[in-house]
Amino acid sequence: NQPITLTLYWQTSAELSVDYTVFIHMTNTNGQQQAADGPPLNGDWPTSAWQTNRLVVDTHMLIFPAPGQYTIRVGLYDPATVIPLPAFRADGVEWPDRAIELATVGVK
Repeated sequence: NQPITLTLYWQTSAELSVDYTVFIHMTNTNGQQQAADGPPLNGDWPTSAWQTNRLVVDTHMLIFPAPGQYTIRVGLYDPATVIPLPAFRADGVEWPDRAIELATVGVK
């Protein structure tokens, strides 16, 4: 399987006191989930160092376990509690499971 590059763009409106972990969940049509969790920017710039209103470009390489259709969901969580931060749509409605649904991709 060919890896897929996923670039996330983060921006905070307030200082963060916790070093959050990025989660990327790839779920196939059978409900099987593959996870790719880790610190943003491979730990080179923890979230507690992010500056207010400054764009953070965070690239991840995703490797899917098998061909098929996968829905990609992302978010941030506190590694001490494993509780995801709330995530909201543009209209203010919270995303289910606190995970932003990005896309469904076909993997060959």
